[in-house]
Amino acid sequence: MKCVIGLLACLCSLASNAESLPTQAGIKQFVQRVLEENPRVRAANASQRAASAFGEAADRPAYNPALSAGIESSDGNARTVTLSQTLDWRGKREAKTSVALAELDVANWQRVLVRQAVAGELVSALAEWSAAVALDRLAARKLEIIDQFDELAGRRLRAGDLSGVERDFAALSLANARIDRAATAVALEEAAQKVIRVAPGVQRSEWPSITGLPPQIDDNVDTSLVEIPLVARMRGELLAAQARVRETKRARQADPTVSLTGGRESGQSLVGLTVSIPLNVLNNYNGEVDAAQARAVVAARRFDDAVIAATTDLAAIRTRYEALRDAWTTWLGSGQPSLDRQVETLRNLWASGDMSTTDYLVQAEKTIDVRARARRLEQSTWQAWSQWLVTSGSMENWINEGKQNEN
Repeated sequence: MKCVIGLLACLCSLASNAESLPTQAGIKQFVQRVLEENPRVRAANASQRAASAFGEAADRPAYNPALSAGIESSDGNARTVTLSQTLDWRGKREAKTSVALAELDVANWQRVLVRQAVAGELVSALAEWSAAVALDRLAARKLEIIDQFDELAGRRLRAGDLSGVERDFAALSLANARIDRAATAVALEEAAQKVIRVAPGVQRSEWPSITGLPPQIDDNVDTSLVEIPLVARMRGELLAAQARVRETKRARQADPTVSLTGGRESGQSLVGLTVSIPLNVLNNYNGEVDAAQARAVVAARRFDDAVIAATTDLAAIRTRYEALRDAWTTWLGSGQPSLDRQVETLRNLWASGDMSTTDYLVQAEKTIDVRARARRLEQSTWQAWSQWLVTSGSMENWINEGKQNEN
């Protein structure tokens, strides 16, 4: 009797737990904290700073002056000092700066891409872990109750109040409950490892649980392709490749060097002016230009592919998310109340004697399985929401909504 009452309590608790919807503020704050500490994000920040430093360096003059001194022991005993300066007539400094600025743009978008990817992985992992915690608790409680029922069935069999078929059913139910419990325990640990992978060093007690209904897609949010980090980065790589073509073309064009010499020879002042320019006859550097142009073509084709992929992914992920969210909304509106009524009906039928304990347990297990599938639907809905935020480039906006409202 106690095990049946316990199962009733377990079923009733499923409905009450499903109705508690946490705020998203804690989730967003946790994601912001992890983004500050995640190694991948820190590496992307360092790469961005390196690209910025390279941009500053590229804006400096292309050539430094050279100073040389000479002494010639001869009848005249010449002593000279020469100052040489190569002139950037071909605009090499400008070309190098253009490349650096384009690579800085790529690094900036790569930083955004990494932040959004890490945030998406974290939200998805937390959704999986939250579902795994709920399912593991449910499986543990179910195992405890079925174990009590199996023990009761054994006593009733020895007393002659239970058939062998019913006793075997109790044993099979216990074996199935143990398998389910082992599976949920493994799934819980696997889900926890995914969170740890993204948020190392953060205690499990600090992990927020993700449940409830995620937001609707805001049609007013700009989801144009140019704002999608992956497309923007590929566009930056295309512009950088084109800038390298211009830099390579200018690098193959020789710059003159002007030298001014002053000194004394045979007791008289000596002043000289020399102009020299390299002759690119043995190597005209056309190969380097061809290679740079080929890489620019590759970057262009990759950019085209990124645009096509983004267009397709946006539509597909939006359709998937809206379908899952509609299903979860329907569950909260009609499925969950139906589950509550089913629990109450089963309890009344069993209490009135119109349903045997064995039949009741069969129906109760089915009811628990329905709730477990609903919990997995909730997990899938949140994971689809996270995927939409990453794909559309809206993750940072969603995370910072709380900050903007506070300001």
